[in-house]
Amino acid sequence: MLDDDGTDADFLVTSANEQVVNLFCSLSTAWRVDGMDGHRLGLDYPAIVAVFSINNIKKKRRPELFAGLQNMEMAALRIFNEQAKARAEK
Repeated sequence: MLDDDGTDADFLVTSANEQVVNLFCSLSTAWRVDGMDGHRLGLDYPAIVAVFSINNIKKKRRPELFAGLQNMEMAALRIFNEQAKARAEK
């Protein structure tokens, strides 16, 4: 992952969260974007299903992982919106 300045960002991921973080990172190009102003609306949920399938995620694990992805999605959207607001204020 990269920081805002394009440098590598290091972060610790616990083993309990490793799979959901890896899935989230694999969805980095699967964001729905508003065509008018380019802000991110959220993850493309059909892409999540495809990533689950490609990674052979068992169906019984999907609800838990999906909930984790939604938590990460909401946190990322807050950050994206804060960054967009800061850019607009410049």
